[in-house]
Amino acid sequence: MKKKHNPISPRNVVLPDSSSNVGQTVNYCTIRRTVDAIAGKWKLLIIAYLLGGGKRYSELRALIPEATENTLSRELRALEADGIVTRTVLPQVPPRVDYALTAYGMEVKPILFGLKEWGEKMGPAAAQPG
Repeated sequence: MKKKHNPISPRNVVLPDSSSNVGQTVNYCTIRRTVDAIAGKWKLLIIAYLLGGGKRYSELRALIPEATENTLSRELRALEADGIVTRTVLPQVPPRVDYALTAYGMEVKPILFGLKEWGEKMGPAAAQPG
């Protein structure tokens, strides 16, 4: 059976006239790459806390008590691998590990504030667990 031709590429879509960016092409591959970098159960929250300045691992654990140690470590390693977070191990006993946003990681700030504003429009009922 011959595959039907789809005139709209799943990778590029022109925004409709109702958008403030009329006619702008959106490349969904770049959106997917962005989501892959910052998606995760705790990544956005980690980034939000690091926007206020560097934090020790123990501080992040205290700020996000719902995250298990393994999950928090995995999320931090992924953010580090993507160049969003730097990890600094200070040679002391016990070892001190500090995390901070890179300049590249700071570029997430407008995205995070956009999500915050969007969440505020949802109202408090949307924030309640199911």
